[in-house]
Amino acid sequence: MNAYAEYSEYVSIYGDKVTEQQFERLCFDSVSIVNDITTGVDGICKLRIAFPSDEYDAEIVRRCVYALINLKAHTEELSGYTTREDGSVVPKRVTSMSSGAESIHYADVSSDASNSAGYPINRVQLAAAARGMLTGANDANGVSLLYMGRYPHVR
Repeated sequence: MNAYAEYSEYVSIYGDKVTEQQFERLCFDSVSIVNDITTGVDGICKLRIAFPSDEYDAEIVRRCVYALINLKAHTEELSGYTTREDGSVVPKRVTSMSSGAESIHYADVSSDASNSAGYPINRVQLAAAARGMLTGANDANGVSLLYMGRYPHVR
């Protein structure tokens, strides 16, 4: 998927809470968020030359992506979404409830319009969390990853 976020490393940090297929989907979304908020219009993913060369800063970026993956997976689980075997995410709709003995049945609604509506935690909140995690990290040229001005000319 990308050069610095790997499923095996994610599993070593967070355990196997997500499948490799879920990881690929969530990783793409998480890297997209990190890319959008870093190093101006180019983002660290697009501007390969500027990906942090300092191991600590590179680890901060990887851990940020993994934390976003974990956060997105957790909110999907809590908000009543389910992941199918093919990796698609669909909302669960309650079809019946029993009182007395606790029992809830969900319908799998792939054609539901809310399928693309997003999760309770939105992209803006994820970006804010990522900014907090990336604060103080610099790219390979010593420019703050969160610097959003015109990228300085670096030789």
